[in-house]
Amino acid sequence: MADIIYPDEYLPLPLMDGYGFKPISPLLRTEMTSGRARQRRRYTSTPAQASVKWIFQTDALAQVFEAFFRDALKDGQSWFYLKLQTPIG
Repeated sequence: MADIIYPDEYLPLPLMDGYGFKPISPLLRTEMTSGRARQRRRYTSTPAQASVKWIFQTDALAQVFEAFFRDALKDGQSWFYLKLQTPIG
């Protein structure tokens, strides 16, 4: 499956005010039958979930975004790449 890129050439980027990043734990914990637990690293680089907000200047842009969400992202089922300003740039 090909990577899905947010179409920022014709849709606005999310607002910088108010978005935040929540790191996802890179550890996978497995309970053993002996009662002990084993932990191991799931990722080599820790992903983060971002909460973002959009404001669309026109109804037409909002409809284009909704079509992107419905068709390209399968109603939010698929992941996509989006340019965001992060603490490291």
